[in-house]
Amino acid sequence: MKMKIYIDVNEKEIRRAPDWLATFLKGYLSQLAGYKVTDVDLLDDDENKIDNSSFSCSDCRELLTSELHKCIHKLNNKKKGRGIPIPPENLSWDESKAGEMININDWEEEEMKIEGKEGIKVVALLGDSIIDNKVYVGENELSVTEHLQKINDEDYYFEMIAVDGDTTKEVIDNQLEKIRANTSHIVLSIGGNDLLQKLDIMFNETSGMIESLEIASQTIEEIKSRYEEILIHLKNLNQPVLLCTIYEGDLQSDPYLAEVEEAGKVLLGMMNDTIHFLGKKHSIEVLELRNIFTEVSDYANPIEPSHKGGEKLAKEIINWLET
Repeated sequence: MKMKIYIDVNEKEIRRAPDWLATFLKGYLSQLAGYKVTDVDLLDDDENKIDNSSFSCSDCRELLTSELHKCIHKLNNKKKGRGIPIPPENLSWDESKAGEMININDWEEEEMKIEGKEGIKVVALLGDSIIDNKVYVGENELSVTEHLQKINDEDYYFEMIAVDGDTTKEVIDNQLEKIRANTSHIVLSIGGNDLLQKLDIMFNETSGMIESLEIASQTIEEIKSRYEEILIHLKNLNQPVLLCTIYEGDLQSDPYLAEVEEAGKVLLGMMNDTIHFLGKKHSIEVLELRNIFTEVSDYANPIEPSHKGGEKLAKEIINWLET
């Protein structure tokens, strides 16, 4: 049996090159037990295969790559919880796009706040979809970042650096360099996607208990090495850091994840023990998310925070900032 999936691409709204998504899906889906992605093609509107394709940002015309593209986008990144975009040097305000783009004056006003000219402290939010959960909440619901801003946007500016789907590797490669020099506090929530990438390998039917535990131990050691590299970098910035453990999720709502729930909790426990260990080793406070996300309604899906769960997390972060 084969499965065919069609994904419509809106070239005016994408922020990464489509071939990056194709590569990502091929690798990610192939990790699921029973599935092997043999090919992913880009097609034009007539379903002809596109070779050697290149796509540009519809606003600034810069070529899109596998890196998250940032400019003054029509999506109004402030409302999306993505932080303040960086405008190209030669970009001027176009009145014809007034309904699509962020006004340069608005951007400059926000930038003044970020630079501390109004006494606002910058809180850098690093990690994955535990923080970057905007796309998983309802239209009239708030993301974690929006909850933070709603609770206290007078004393703090919450800069979204976290990216849905990122692992410890992406934090090292892409996120650390985006922390501003005037950042006053840092929140890190990462590691869940590292574990998801290893689930089907660990619990393959051909693996016995001893082999699975050996794979689990090796997996945790690999993640631990990268996680500690991140912490060493953050400690050198000499600013308060808050680490978040990984919650257990609502795995019963997904047939595949439900099958590996108990075994997954073992791996999750090992990872959270590692976070607590490294936090104590480097004198960094740890926020235990398993004590916060305690109800099914705290999740928008098996592994992402809902409006309610995001609010609970935001309140804990604010409590940490104020104490």
